[in-house]
Amino acid sequence: MKSFQNSRLILLLQSGSLVFLSVLLGILLMKSLWFCSLFTFFVILLFILHIDKQQQKLTEMVMRLITAIRFSDFSLSFRPGSKKQADPRLTQAMEQALKQFREKMYTLEEQHLYYNTLLSTIDSGTAPSNGIIKPCFGNSA
Repeated sequence: MKSFQNSRLILLLQSGSLVFLSVLLGILLMKSLWFCSLFTFFVILLFILHIDKQQQKLTEMVMRLITAIRFSDFSLSFRPGSKKQADPRLTQAMEQALKQFREKMYTLEEQHLYYNTLLSTIDSGTAPSNGIIKPCFGNSA
């Protein structure tokens, strides 16, 4: 939860800085301070490029996750703390989701393998025609 508040605070500070710099740029242009105006414009441009780069990283991570889900490739991992991450909370959440899904798929594969092994050991002549096997205790007359 603390990470969420930190990310939110950083986003608010970036937005506030952009607003402040934009107002400052307008004031500097009105006062005909061209060099300061140009410098302020470049700082605003750097802020915009930084935010765009963060969005591109976020979009890339989500697209990788969607592609992995589409092709059932869950060997993918998102390492929290890498330089390419956009948001540490999102990275951690995606990593946990993939881990849970891998465990669920592993459990389902084990069950499927167990039932296939069980069905292959049962003689096909004793299996009912409707495919449903019911336990039979004693004589069913």
